[in-house]
Amino acid sequence: MLWAWGLAAPPHYTGISRTLAACDPQTVAAITQVLHEVSRPFVVQEVALLRRKGRPLVIDLDLAPRRVSDSSRTFPGAEFGWQGDEVGLGYDAALATLRSPSYGRLFLVGFHHPRNTVALPRLQRMVRAMEEALEVHPRRRTELVQQRLAELRQRLTQRLDWLEGQLQRQQLLQARLRTLPGEVARLEEEVAALEEAYRQQGRPEREHSRLAQARHDLGMARKRLAQAPRQLQQAEQAAATHREQLQAEHEALRAHLAQLQADNESNADPVVIILRIDAGFSTGDNHRDGLHHLHQGP
Repeated sequence: MLWAWGLAAPPHYTGISRTLAACDPQTVAAITQVLHEVSRPFVVQEVALLRRKGRPLVIDLDLAPRRVSDSSRTFPGAEFGWQGDEVGLGYDAALATLRSPSYGRLFLVGFHHPRNTVALPRLQRMVRAMEEALEVHPRRRTELVQQRLAELRQRLTQRLDWLEGQLQRQQLLQARLRTLPGEVARLEEEVAALEEAYRQQGRPEREHSRLAQARHDLGMARKRLAQAPRQLQQAEQAAATHREQLQAEHEALRAHLAQLQADNESNADPVVIILRIDAGFSTGDNHRDGLHHLHQGP
């Protein structure tokens, strides 16, 4: 490698770091583009070789910690997290490599990614970048997205029942706001009349007397009247948020399906790709969702 580049020795990493630190974004982008152009023939060659042999493209995806100084302020997006054997400031290096018959392993893409995000978006971004580097992609498994749409429609039916309950609660609260002021006024008159009657008759107000009950009813009515506007706002906000989430999820999935279908229509010669990932990409529902979103394979 040194002979091919006419180098007597590899440059020290500190010199490379100083050089890159002095580069502006345009220079970095230009260097990256040149490196991609240099590596592209090797990638094309290995992809063609594998396809001639009828073998799938085996891609290894990995998130490797890349630590920086804990006191550094020059790495936007760096977060504290587990870095090797201890907690430190750094990134995840998202790396994708091709299992190559000629070279063993061929680097495709890599980029820094903040560590404070869930795994699925990183995995999707890595797959998209990997496919751009390979210049090929497999058949999109649209049947999985259609299955998710069917499941979503079932959940929509269940959620619509909840939404109907929220709408009925709104109607109840709106009716309460219309009737409660009159009820409060009526109870205030009743309490005032009873107070005057008890005073004239010299009757003491007992715990379970009519006057005590009227006072209790008036207090409860005032409380319901004070709470109704806030309860109505909460019910309206919950219904609106729920409706927006349902609509956004449904539309996003439909758009995703349309994009995958378009990919299949324009992909006359799909490849078979096997993605190999570790458990670091599986968090919560991401394991199921990741499989449904990536759609790699025959």
